[in-house]
Amino acid sequence: MNLRTFVSLCMLMLVAAQAHAQRSPSLEPGSEAPDMTIKEWLHGEQFSLEPGKVYIVEFWATWCAPCRAAIPHLSRLQERYHADGLRIVGISNEEKDVVEEFLNRNRRDISYAIAVDDRNQTNRNWMQAAGVQGIPASFIVDRHGKVQFIGNPHSPQFDNIVAAVLDDRYDAKLQAESRDVIQAIENARRMRNWRQSLALMDELIAVDPHKQAFVALDRFHMMLVDMDDKEKAYQYARKLRNEKYSDDATLLLMLSEMIALDPSIDSEKRDMDFALELAQHVRNIAPPRLEIRSMAHQARVHFERGERRQAIALQRRAWMTARPEAKAPLERTLQSFRDSEDRASSSRN
Repeated sequence: MNLRTFVSLCMLMLVAAQAHAQRSPSLEPGSEAPDMTIKEWLHGEQFSLEPGKVYIVEFWATWCAPCRAAIPHLSRLQERYHADGLRIVGISNEEKDVVEEFLNRNRRDISYAIAVDDRNQTNRNWMQAAGVQGIPASFIVDRHGKVQFIGNPHSPQFDNIVAAVLDDRYDAKLQAESRDVIQAIENARRMRNWRQSLALMDELIAVDPHKQAFVALDRFHMMLVDMDDKEKAYQYARKLRNEKYSDDATLLLMLSEMIALDPSIDSEKRDMDFALELAQHVRNIAPPRLEIRSMAHQARVHFERGERRQAIALQRRAWMTARPEAKAPLERTLQSFRDSEDRASSSRN
Protein backbone atom coordinates (compact mmCIF):
# COMPACT_ATOMS: atom_id res chain seq x y z
CA MET A 1 0.00 0.00 0.00
CA ASN A 2 1.40 3.42 -0.92
CA LEU A 3 0.33 6.92 0.11
CA ARG A 4 -2.11 7.18 -2.79
CA THR A 5 -3.82 4.00 -1.63
CA PHE A 6 -3.74 5.46 1.87
CA VAL A 7 -5.41 8.61 0.51
CA SER A 8 -8.10 6.55 -1.22
CA LEU A 9 -8.80 4.72 2.02
CA CYS A 10 -9.19 8.05 3.76
CA MET A 11 -11.56 9.28 1.07
CA LEU A 12 -13.56 6.08 1.41
CA MET A 13 -13.78 6.65 5.14
CA LEU A 14 -14.79 10.28 4.59
CA VAL A 15 -17.65 9.29 2.26
CA ALA A 16 -18.77 6.64 4.73
CA ALA A 17 -18.56 9.07 7.63
CA GLN A 18 -20.61 11.67 5.76
CA ALA A 19 -23.26 9.09 4.90
CA HIS A 20 -23.43 7.92 8.51
CA ALA A 21 -23.53 11.47 9.78
CA GLN A 22 -26.64 12.14 7.71
CA ARG A 23 -28.39 9.31 9.55
CA SER A 24 -26.99 10.17 13.03
CA PRO A 25 -25.83 6.62 13.76
CA SER A 26 -24.84 5.34 17.16
CA LEU A 27 -22.44 2.84 15.55
CA GLU A 28 -19.70 4.16 13.28
CA PRO A 29 -16.04 3.46 12.45
CA GLY A 30 -14.11 3.75 15.70
CA SER A 31 -17.02 2.54 17.86
CA GLU A 32 -16.83 -0.50 20.10
CA ALA A 33 -18.32 -3.49 18.33
CA PRO A 34 -21.68 -4.64 19.75
CA ASP A 35 -22.35 -8.22 20.77
CA MET A 36 -23.86 -10.70 18.34
CA THR A 37 -27.12 -12.36 19.38
CA ILE A 38 -27.27 -15.56 17.37
CA LYS A 39 -30.30 -17.85 17.30
CA GLU A 40 -28.44 -20.72 15.68
CA TRP A 41 -25.11 -21.41 13.98
CA LEU A 42 -25.75 -23.42 10.82
CA HIS A 43 -22.32 -23.73 9.23
CA GLY A 44 -18.65 -23.32 10.08
CA GLU A 45 -16.89 -22.31 13.27
CA GLN A 46 -18.95 -20.83 16.10
CA PHE A 47 -17.41 -17.88 17.93
CA SER A 48 -18.05 -14.76 19.96
CA LEU A 49 -16.17 -11.52 19.50
CA GLU A 50 -13.05 -11.47 21.65
CA PRO A 51 -9.85 -9.41 21.68
CA GLY A 52 -6.92 -10.62 19.62
CA LYS A 53 -8.77 -11.64 16.46
CA VAL A 54 -10.15 -9.71 13.49
CA TYR A 55 -13.77 -10.23 12.47
CA ILE A 56 -15.90 -9.59 9.43
CA VAL A 57 -19.56 -9.56 10.42
CA GLU A 58 -21.62 -9.65 7.23
CA PHE A 59 -25.37 -9.22 6.90
CA TRP A 60 -26.84 -11.05 3.93
CA ALA A 61 -29.84 -13.00 2.63
CA THR A 62 -30.28 -15.99 0.36
CA TRP A 63 -32.50 -13.98 -2.04
CA CYS A 64 -29.87 -11.22 -2.47
CA ALA A 65 -27.85 -11.66 -5.69
CA PRO A 66 -24.96 -9.33 -4.63
CA CYS A 67 -24.80 -11.26 -1.33
CA ARG A 68 -24.44 -14.54 -3.17
CA ALA A 69 -21.81 -12.98 -5.43
CA ALA A 70 -19.77 -12.00 -2.33
CA ILE A 71 -19.55 -15.60 -1.05
CA PRO A 72 -16.50 -16.68 -3.12
CA HIS A 73 -14.71 -13.45 -2.20
CA LEU A 74 -15.34 -13.83 1.53
CA SER A 75 -14.46 -17.52 1.37
CA ARG A 76 -11.08 -16.71 -0.19
CA LEU A 77 -10.41 -14.13 2.50
CA GLN A 78 -11.27 -16.64 5.23
CA GLU A 79 -9.00 -19.29 3.73
CA ARG A 80 -6.15 -16.85 3.17
CA TYR A 81 -6.21 -15.21 6.60
CA HIS A 82 -7.61 -17.86 8.94
CA ALA A 83 -4.15 -18.56 10.36
CA ASP A 84 -3.70 -14.82 10.98
CA GLY A 85 -6.79 -14.71 13.21
CA LEU A 86 -9.53 -13.66 10.78
CA ARG A 87 -13.02 -14.97 11.47
CA ILE A 88 -15.97 -14.26 9.19
CA VAL A 89 -19.67 -14.82 9.85
CA GLY A 90 -22.59 -14.22 7.53
CA ILE A 91 -25.76 -13.44 9.49
CA SER A 92 -29.23 -13.75 7.95
CA ASN A 93 -32.54 -12.74 9.51
CA GLU A 94 -34.38 -15.30 7.40
CA GLU A 95 -35.97 -18.46 8.74
CA LYS A 96 -33.60 -21.29 9.59
CA ASP A 97 -35.16 -23.64 7.02
CA VAL A 98 -34.62 -21.13 4.22
CA VAL A 99 -30.94 -20.69 5.03
CA GLU A 100 -30.40 -24.42 5.50
CA GLU A 101 -31.92 -25.14 2.10
CA PHE A 102 -29.44 -22.69 0.56
CA LEU A 103 -26.55 -24.26 2.49
CA ASN A 104 -27.49 -27.73 1.35
CA ARG A 105 -26.85 -26.59 -2.22
CA ASN A 106 -23.79 -24.42 -1.54
CA ARG A 107 -22.13 -25.61 1.67
CA ARG A 108 -18.93 -26.78 -0.05
CA ASP A 109 -18.34 -23.31 -1.50
CA ILE A 110 -18.59 -21.45 1.82
CA SER A 111 -15.47 -21.37 4.00
CA TYR A 112 -16.80 -19.14 6.77
CA ALA A 113 -19.51 -19.33 9.42
CA ILE A 114 -23.20 -18.85 8.67
CA ALA A 115 -25.71 -18.01 11.40
CA VAL A 116 -29.33 -16.95 11.86
CA ASP A 117 -30.14 -13.80 13.80
CA ASP A 118 -32.17 -14.05 17.02
CA ARG A 119 -35.37 -12.00 16.59
CA ASN A 120 -33.45 -9.41 14.55
CA GLN A 121 -31.45 -8.29 17.59
CA THR A 122 -28.04 -8.41 15.90
CA ASN A 123 -29.44 -6.55 12.90
CA ARG A 124 -30.73 -3.79 15.20
CA ASN A 125 -27.45 -3.54 17.13
CA TRP A 126 -25.32 -3.37 13.99
CA MET A 127 -27.21 -2.46 10.82
CA GLN A 128 -29.84 -0.15 12.28
CA ALA A 129 -27.42 1.38 14.76
CA ALA A 130 -25.09 2.24 11.85
CA GLY A 131 -27.92 3.55 9.69
CA VAL A 132 -27.21 0.93 7.01
CA GLN A 133 -30.15 -0.34 4.99
CA GLY A 134 -28.77 -2.26 2.00
CA ILE A 135 -27.14 -5.67 1.92
CA PRO A 136 -24.62 -7.15 1.67
CA ALA A 137 -23.13 -5.04 4.44
CA SER A 138 -19.86 -5.91 6.17
CA PHE A 139 -18.42 -4.65 9.43
CA ILE A 140 -14.68 -5.15 10.01
CA VAL A 141 -13.76 -5.37 13.71
CA ASP A 142 -10.12 -5.03 14.72
CA ARG A 143 -8.13 -6.95 17.33
CA HIS A 144 -9.10 -4.37 19.96
CA GLY A 145 -12.84 -4.79 19.45
CA LYS A 146 -13.37 -1.59 17.46
CA VAL A 147 -15.32 -1.32 14.21
CA GLN A 148 -12.96 -0.09 11.49
CA PHE A 149 -15.12 -0.37 8.38
CA ILE A 150 -18.83 -0.33 7.59
CA GLY A 151 -19.85 -0.93 4.00
CA ASN A 152 -20.15 -3.22 1.03
CA PRO A 153 -17.70 -6.16 0.79
CA HIS A 154 -17.50 -5.42 -2.95
CA SER A 155 -15.89 -2.02 -2.20
CA PRO A 156 -12.61 -1.58 -4.14
CA GLN A 157 -10.54 -1.02 -0.99
CA PHE A 158 -12.16 -3.75 1.11
CA ASP A 159 -9.30 -6.25 0.79
CA ASN A 160 -6.68 -3.58 1.52
CA ILE A 161 -8.55 -2.59 4.66
CA VAL A 162 -8.84 -6.22 5.80
CA ALA A 163 -5.08 -6.72 5.32
CA ALA A 164 -4.25 -3.46 7.11
CA VAL A 165 -6.55 -4.26 10.04
CA LEU A 166 -5.00 -7.73 10.36
CA ASP A 167 -1.59 -6.08 10.59
CA ASP A 168 -2.98 -3.56 13.12
CA ARG A 169 -2.19 -0.69 10.73
CA TYR A 170 -5.65 0.70 10.13
CA ASP A 171 -7.44 3.19 12.33
CA ALA A 172 -10.49 4.78 10.74
CA LYS A 173 -10.58 7.63 13.24
CA LEU A 174 -6.87 8.38 12.79
CA GLN A 175 -7.25 8.36 9.01
CA ALA A 176 -10.17 10.76 9.15
CA GLU A 177 -8.12 13.08 11.36
CA SER A 178 -5.16 12.82 8.95
CA ARG A 179 -6.96 13.58 5.72
CA ASP A 180 -6.11 17.32 5.71
CA VAL A 181 -2.40 16.59 6.16
CA ILE A 182 -2.52 13.90 3.47
CA GLN A 183 -4.15 16.33 1.05
CA ALA A 184 -1.51 18.93 1.89
CA ILE A 185 1.21 16.38 1.10
CA GLU A 186 -0.38 15.65 -2.25
CA ASN A 187 -0.60 19.38 -3.04
CA ALA A 188 3.04 19.95 -2.08
CA ARG A 189 4.15 17.04 -4.26
CA ARG A 190 2.28 18.43 -7.26
CA MET A 191 4.10 21.74 -6.73
CA ARG A 192 7.41 19.84 -6.30
CA ASN A 193 7.81 21.48 -2.92
CA TRP A 194 9.92 18.66 -1.54
CA ARG A 195 10.87 20.35 1.71
CA GLN A 196 7.23 20.79 2.68
CA SER A 197 6.34 17.29 1.48
CA LEU A 198 9.04 15.69 3.60
CA ALA A 199 8.15 17.77 6.65
CA LEU A 200 4.46 16.91 6.39
CA MET A 201 5.23 13.22 5.91
CA ASP A 202 7.42 13.24 9.00
CA GLU A 203 4.63 14.96 10.91
CA LEU A 204 2.17 12.27 9.84
CA ILE A 205 4.54 9.40 10.69
CA ALA A 206 5.26 10.85 14.14
CA VAL A 207 1.58 10.64 15.11
CA ASP A 208 1.66 6.82 14.95
CA PRO A 209 4.75 5.28 13.29
CA HIS A 210 3.19 1.80 13.09
CA LYS A 211 -0.13 2.77 11.53
CA GLN A 212 1.50 5.40 9.30
CA ALA A 213 4.29 3.09 8.11
CA PHE A 214 2.94 3.24 4.55
CA VAL A 215 3.77 6.95 4.55
CA ALA A 216 7.40 6.08 5.39
CA LEU A 217 7.50 3.77 2.37
CA ASP A 218 6.08 6.47 0.15
CA ARG A 219 8.60 8.98 1.53
CA PHE A 220 11.43 6.71 0.41
CA HIS A 221 9.84 6.24 -3.02
CA MET A 222 9.35 10.00 -3.44
CA MET A 223 13.00 10.69 -2.57
CA LEU A 224 14.27 7.99 -4.92
CA VAL A 225 11.98 8.53 -7.92
CA ASP A 226 10.41 12.01 -7.79
CA MET A 227 13.32 13.84 -6.16
CA ASP A 228 15.92 11.67 -7.95
CA ASP A 229 18.14 11.63 -4.85
CA LYS A 230 19.40 8.06 -4.60
CA GLU A 231 21.97 8.75 -1.90
CA LYS A 232 19.56 10.40 0.54
CA ALA A 233 16.78 7.94 -0.28
CA TYR A 234 18.91 4.97 0.77
CA GLN A 235 20.21 6.84 3.80
CA TYR A 236 16.57 7.15 4.84
CA ALA A 237 15.89 3.49 4.02
CA ARG A 238 18.77 2.38 6.23
CA LYS A 239 17.48 4.60 9.00
CA LEU A 240 14.12 2.85 8.73
CA ARG A 241 15.81 -0.55 9.02
CA ASN A 242 18.23 0.37 11.79
CA GLU A 243 16.03 2.57 13.96
CA LYS A 244 12.32 3.21 13.62
CA TYR A 245 11.28 -0.10 12.02
CA SER A 246 14.10 -2.48 12.92
CA ASP A 247 11.68 -5.14 14.20
CA ASP A 248 8.82 -4.47 11.77
CA ALA A 249 9.02 -7.44 9.42
CA THR A 250 6.06 -6.39 7.29
CA LEU A 251 7.32 -2.87 6.64
CA LEU A 252 10.87 -4.02 5.85
CA LEU A 253 9.58 -6.76 3.56
CA MET A 254 7.50 -4.23 1.63
CA LEU A 255 10.55 -1.95 1.42
CA SER A 256 12.66 -4.76 -0.01
CA GLU A 257 9.89 -5.67 -2.46
CA MET A 258 9.67 -2.05 -3.56
CA ILE A 259 13.42 -1.75 -4.18
CA ALA A 260 13.68 -5.03 -6.05
CA LEU A 261 10.44 -5.14 -8.00
CA ASP A 262 8.60 -1.80 -8.22
CA PRO A 263 8.35 -1.07 -11.98
CA SER A 264 8.43 2.69 -11.38
CA ILE A 265 12.02 2.42 -10.09
CA ASP A 266 14.69 2.43 -12.81
CA SER A 267 17.30 -0.33 -12.69
CA GLU A 268 20.14 2.07 -11.91
CA LYS A 269 18.27 3.20 -8.80
CA ARG A 270 17.83 -0.32 -7.42
CA ASP A 271 20.28 -1.21 -4.64
CA MET A 272 19.93 -4.97 -4.91
CA ASP A 273 22.57 -5.58 -2.25
CA PHE A 274 20.44 -3.63 0.21
CA ALA A 275 17.27 -5.37 -1.00
CA LEU A 276 18.93 -8.71 -0.22
CA GLU A 277 20.10 -7.47 3.19
CA LEU A 278 16.54 -6.47 3.99
CA ALA A 279 15.14 -9.80 2.76
CA GLN A 280 17.60 -11.75 4.91
CA HIS A 281 16.86 -9.56 7.94
CA VAL A 282 13.12 -10.04 7.47
CA ARG A 283 13.51 -13.81 7.46
CA ASN A 284 15.30 -13.58 10.81
CA ILE A 285 12.49 -11.62 12.47
CA ALA A 286 9.40 -12.65 10.49
CA PRO A 287 6.40 -14.11 12.34
CA PRO A 288 5.08 -17.46 11.04
CA ARG A 289 2.45 -15.79 8.83
CA LEU A 290 5.22 -14.09 6.82
CA GLU A 291 7.52 -17.11 6.56
CA ILE A 292 6.53 -18.22 3.06
CA ARG A 293 6.17 -14.73 1.61
CA SER A 294 9.57 -13.64 2.97
CA MET A 295 11.26 -16.82 1.73
CA ALA A 296 9.75 -16.48 -1.73
CA HIS A 297 10.73 -12.82 -1.87
CA GLN A 298 14.34 -13.58 -0.98
CA ALA A 299 14.31 -16.17 -3.75
CA ARG A 300 13.06 -13.50 -6.16
CA VAL A 301 15.82 -11.10 -5.10
CA HIS A 302 18.45 -13.78 -5.73
CA PHE A 303 16.90 -14.41 -9.14
CA GLU A 304 16.92 -10.72 -10.07
CA ARG A 305 20.59 -10.59 -9.03
CA GLY A 306 21.34 -13.45 -11.43
CA GLU A 307 21.84 -15.96 -8.60
CA ARG A 308 19.54 -18.57 -10.09
CA ARG A 309 20.66 -21.60 -8.10
CA GLN A 310 20.10 -19.84 -4.78
CA ALA A 311 16.74 -18.63 -6.08
CA ILE A 312 15.68 -22.14 -7.10
CA ALA A 313 16.73 -23.66 -3.78
CA LEU A 314 14.83 -21.07 -1.71
CA GLN A 315 11.76 -21.08 -3.94
CA ARG A 316 11.62 -24.88 -3.76
CA ARG A 317 11.78 -24.68 0.02
CA ALA A 318 8.96 -22.11 0.08
CA TRP A 319 6.86 -24.32 -2.21
CA MET A 320 7.44 -27.41 -0.08
CA THR A 321 6.64 -25.57 3.17
CA ALA A 322 3.50 -23.77 1.98
CA ARG A 323 -0.04 -24.93 2.72
CA PRO A 324 -1.59 -26.96 -0.13
CA GLU A 325 -3.90 -24.15 -1.26
CA ALA A 326 -0.93 -21.75 -1.55
CA LYS A 327 1.40 -24.02 -3.54
CA ALA A 328 0.25 -23.36 -7.12
CA PRO A 329 1.68 -19.83 -7.63
CA LEU A 330 4.89 -20.79 -5.84
CA GLU A 331 5.28 -23.79 -8.12
CA ARG A 332 4.75 -21.65 -11.23
CA THR A 333 7.49 -19.26 -10.10
CA LEU A 334 9.79 -22.18 -9.28
CA GLN A 335 9.30 -23.58 -12.77
CA SER A 336 10.05 -20.20 -14.33
CA PHE A 337 13.32 -20.04 -12.34
CA ARG A 338 14.24 -23.55 -13.52
CA ASP A 339 13.42 -22.71 -17.14
CA SER A 340 15.62 -19.63 -16.93
CA GLU A 341 18.50 -21.68 -15.50
CA ASP A 342 18.08 -24.30 -18.24
CA ARG A 343 18.24 -21.61 -20.92
CA ALA A 344 21.32 -20.08 -19.30
CA SER A 345 23.02 -23.49 -19.12
CA SER A 346 22.24 -24.18 -22.78
CA SER A 347 23.71 -20.85 -23.86
CA ARG A 348 26.88 -21.50 -21.84
CA ASN A 349 27.30 -24.85 -23.53
